[in-house]
Amino acid sequence: MQILLQLCSGKNVIVPTYRFFILPLDSVTEKKILMKILMPGRVVTLVEEKQGRVWGIAFKVAKENSDRAMGKLNEREIALGGYELRRLRFSCNEKPSHSFCVLVYAATPKNTLYLGPATLEQIAVQIASARGHSGLNVEYLIRLADFMREKVPEFDEEHLFELEKLVRKELGLSTEVIVPWSQLKSTLIK
Repeated sequence: MQILLQLCSGKNVIVPTYRFFILPLDSVTEKKILMKILMPGRVVTLVEEKQGRVWGIAFKVAKENSDRAMGKLNEREIALGGYELRRLRFSCNEKPSHSFCVLVYAATPKNTLYLGPATLEQIAVQIASARGHSGLNVEYLIRLADFMREKVPEFDEEHLFELEKLVRKELGLSTEVIVPWSQLKSTLIK
């Protein structure tokens, strides 16, 4: 479902309802709000790849909490996010190494939230300016990079770290000294 939004300038824009919220718009704030509506943030999306590898953390949910936790996750990831639930094998890099089945949310080709390919520079500009109901998109990116540096330091995730550098540059932050999110958040969250 889509909504036709008439701007103060008289221009009409079609906006998907999942990104729409009603606010009285004036010409001063219109552009800022419109950019937020039309430029949603980016997230890492799991897309099936035969020889792909993903680093992450597996969480075990207690049986008494599983219905509530899965209900919330299914609402956020499937109903609102356009993902589907898959069962995969998870290999743990802790000692002793072991593997077990996990549930993951994976993108499907019909995911309407998928923003498509873009250059790193385009993605950096988008991440630097995006903010959603879950917070700043830059927080998501920097915390992901922090996780990779802390938990999997032997894996050089070039794409992620270059993107992080470009976003830091876009925000006027140092790219020479990498400051973790825990120290940056008071600077960026107003």
